[in-house]
Amino acid sequence: MSTGIIAVADLGSNSFKLEIAQVKNGRPKISERIRKHVKLGGGVGPTNMLTKPAMRAGWEALAEFGDRLTGFDPKNVKVIATQTLRSVKNAAEFLELAQYQLGFDIDVISGDDEARLTYQGIYLRFPNKSESRLIIDIGGASTELAQGYGAECEHIISEAIGSVTWTKRFFSGNTLTESRFQDAVSSAEEVFKKDIGQFGSKTWDQVYGSSGIISALSLIIKGSAIDPNGHINRHALFWILEKCISSGSLQNLDLPNLSDDRRKIFAGGLSALIAAVRIFDIDRIIPVSGATRAGLMHQLIQNHEGLPSQRRSRIEALQKKYNVDIKQCNRISKLSRQLLAKLEVKESESVENMLHDASALHEIGRMISANNIGKHSAYILDNLKIENIEPKEQSRLTNLIRLQRGKLRRLQSWRGDLKFQHALLCFRLALIFGYARKNYAFKGIELSNKEQEYRITASPEWIQRSPHIVWLLQQEAHFWERIGISITLKSNS
Repeated sequence: MSTGIIAVADLGSNSFKLEIAQVKNGRPKISERIRKHVKLGGGVGPTNMLTKPAMRAGWEALAEFGDRLTGFDPKNVKVIATQTLRSVKNAAEFLELAQYQLGFDIDVISGDDEARLTYQGIYLRFPNKSESRLIIDIGGASTELAQGYGAECEHIISEAIGSVTWTKRFFSGNTLTESRFQDAVSSAEEVFKKDIGQFGSKTWDQVYGSSGIISALSLIIKGSAIDPNGHINRHALFWILEKCISSGSLQNLDLPNLSDDRRKIFAGGLSALIAAVRIFDIDRIIPVSGATRAGLMHQLIQNHEGLPSQRRSRIEALQKKYNVDIKQCNRISKLSRQLLAKLEVKESESVENMLHDASALHEIGRMISANNIGKHSAYILDNLKIENIEPKEQSRLTNLIRLQRGKLRRLQSWRGDLKFQHALLCFRLALIFGYARKNYAFKGIELSNKEQEYRITASPEWIQRSPHIVWLLQQEAHFWERIGISITLKSNS
């Protein structure tokens, strides 16, 4: 994408943020930012369920985002959700209407994926290839830490410590006392202590921070003339801590540049950062705003810049490494995409890519055992990093391969993802039609669907001369029937 308009949104536990950018020569220039203080993480009840008011606030914000994104090509929009929607029990209920209001898919990403995006976004701002670095991102409900060298992110940690959750847990009633801060910092330190072995101490050249709380602290430090660059150090943190304790409450807290929205969750975020600074022996943090969204934009642009060819090269290398039958892989890819073409699938290109990759790698587990090939292949893929593939794509790919044959109980967690359902059906049918490892012609065979019903039609002559395939199709129909999806084979006579 040398030119064009893209948009990314980050649905965090405290606020929802949308950024729109003009892309020129592969570089984004932000043209618009919209931020909504939804406080989704603060709306989690004692049963770990989002309350109705919290969900309504989220839906209203996403409806506004959706209005602004009207007319955008779905290929140019990427929306992610983080810790709160990773953990609450009724996330699916929220997401169903959220995606309708927004008009685009929402990917709930893991803490590791969130950390990688943040690391990548910071590297884009500070592209020093010879620098080892630690990244800290304190969100509303989780803290991500990433350590790496140059552009390579090597170690990642995600802990359930956040500005919203820690404020809610330790500073109820907005009271700020020394004992409350001690409890909040000590509890966060206990969580971080177990991570020292992975990250060590002082094994980096520079520490960067990216989150709302870090931006707020940087603005306070600038406004207090402690550091004109807004860099965060221990002296500044403990000066701010003393100000908090002496104020006695959030309402009386008088710090320059502290917004009312940030004030409400400030104590929890400050406690989490002090704990991280003490445990990891950090001297200075350079603040970087919007790093996660910068990483997301970079990923979106990459997907348009011919990088699928690089991914193909990686997949071809894996085929050679695991000595798969490439002719059969190509055969299944062709068959599955021919079947997909007979269905009405929106944005079918992404599904075609999914089918091609699944077909290319579906037999890599054969080197382990000829039995349970799908299980072994999925296990190998779970432990591989495929370049230029988004987390949800890799999850879809792995599960396509895991579910290539047999019972479909595991499909239940993917119900509602029609792209995945269509891809899986076409993939499994292709394996049936290609079972003999010979080229197969589809002349006279049709596939159609209506909601949860699929129909295969063929000529009487084909049905008569293909008894084994017909039997396999009947067995396949039984598997799908058990999860409430109908597949019928009819003669077109």
